[in-house]
Amino acid sequence: MQEVLYRRAQFARAIGVSETTVKNWLAREEREPGTGVKFVRLPTGERRIPASEVERILRVVGSEHSGLLG
Repeated sequence: MQEVLYRRAQFARAIGVSETTVKNWLAREEREPGTGVKFVRLPTGERRIPASEVERILRVVGSEHSGLLG
């Protein structure tokens, strides 16, 4: 089974940030692999973000803010 791939706007809504922020994260990952949001490039050149990245980002953000919630 293939993993769900999100468009930039869908990903931004899912994690609660702006599309511009996601665009910057993708550009950073392209310049310096391992430093931004992982993505796959389609044959058309478009970038798509795997669903696993939503989970990873939410986990990272959750752990950074856990002290504020408790």
